[in-house]
Amino acid sequence: MPTAFDNQFNRRILPGFELLLASFDLDAFDAHRSCIYGIRSDLTLAYFNAYWSHFALDNKAPEWIVEPQELLGTSILDYCQGPLQSYYETLYRQILHDHRRRTRDYECSSPEVLRFFHMDIRPLPSEDVETQGLLIINSHSTPVQPARRKNPTAPLSPEQYIDEHGYMISCSNCRRFQRRHDSEAWDWIPDYINDPPAPVSHGICSICLDYYYPAPSDDDE
Repeated sequence: MPTAFDNQFNRRILPGFELLLASFDLDAFDAHRSCIYGIRSDLTLAYFNAYWSHFALDNKAPEWIVEPQELLGTSILDYCQGPLQSYYETLYRQILHDHRRRTRDYECSSPEVLRFFHMDIRPLPSEDVETQGLLIINSHSTPVQPARRKNPTAPLSPEQYIDEHGYMISCSNCRRFQRRHDSEAWDWIPDYINDPPAPVSHGICSICLDYYYPAPSDDDE
């Protein structure tokens, strides 16, 4: 039984998933400044390290994200939209099938800082296919960035960014905002990230989609 298996740990893991993590030092995971989480073979979230909550707080995430016990047992695909949902479902199921580790680099900027992350997805095999899973480690990195406006865009009126459902669409990677009447126009408006004039939903711009999310292949590492 891992040394971190206490009451706090119980709020961050689903029963039984700790067996897949028996070869890892979970105390070291909690001390690591990377967001580390695990998913089961049905793609439901099953484990979070302690840094998850610190990162969420630093980025002003809603309370239901800061307290990961509310996320346990929900599908990770519920938090992806559009082409990313299909992309990650294919990628995760491919790793579960062939038990090969995969890595990805992606952008997730704050209003003040251009940030890049490295995603390391490791299979957690089990004799029972139904109980296997994946361990996902997201660490800061500095890969080459795709072309994009470096300076903030002078925003149009807020109505030009609010869709027919009352939402502003922000790219989940570069955080730019999509113009309502020009789906290929995405503007970098830092003020809207911290204080959006309408509720925000997430999509992905074509630049980030092509750059960060090429179709998974059997030769992918």
